Amino acid sequence: MKMKELIKITNLSKNFGKVKALNNINLNVYQGEWLAIMGPSGSGKSTLLNILSLMDTPSSGQYILDGQNLEQIQEEQKIQLRREKIGLIFQQFHLIPYLNALENVMLSQYYHSCVDEEDAKMMLEKVGLSHRLDHLPNQLSGGEQQRVCIARSLINNPELLLADEPTGNLDEANEEIVLQTLKKLKNEGKTIILITHNPDLAKFADRTICLHHGVLK
Repeated sequence: MKMKELIKITNLSKNFGKVKALNNINLNVYQGEWLAIMGPSGSGKSTLLNILSLMDTPSSGQYILDGQNLEQIQEEQKIQLRREKIGLIFQQFHLIPYLNALENVMLSQYYHSCVDEEDAKMMLEKVGLSHRLDHLPNQLSGGEQQRVCIARSLINNPELLLADEPTGNLDEANEEIVLQTLKKLKNEGKTIILITHNPDLAKFADRTICLHHGVLK
């Protein structure tokens, strides 16, 4: 059975002045795949993530997401595509400190113009936090805060999850909890692209690629 190609990147480059952050990248990512992207600091990982998440545009080359050539759509369409197709998980939690766990997830719903408290509760239950709905971020452990972020990223039921060093601020025990959550999501059919410097985390991916000075290895 042929796998669906969710992402197709062809001859993609990104320049910042004379600096070539990405140099002629070619990459295919398939639906349901877990891809790890590794590389040293300054290798271009964050630049690639910004392009994959539609928060930046390449200097040249082609990015096709779920069959749509992103060169051929307007900015408003890109915003809509990001809302519908992409969930983002960062190393920093970016939770609103005066909102509880449930409200932080519902705030993300607000930006998708569809606020549903029961749906938000279901997402928190999915990541094992049904007992922490009313807790503020400073009442949660680092691992719990990151799981709130994962619940928030899932609220629009995206096909693609982009995770940038999601366990970078966590101790070993909480890292394992977040890893198990990602494995569960992968088993449910989510496509995951994980940016990490941690080979112990990358080994759980279906495939690992390396960036070095903007070149894909």
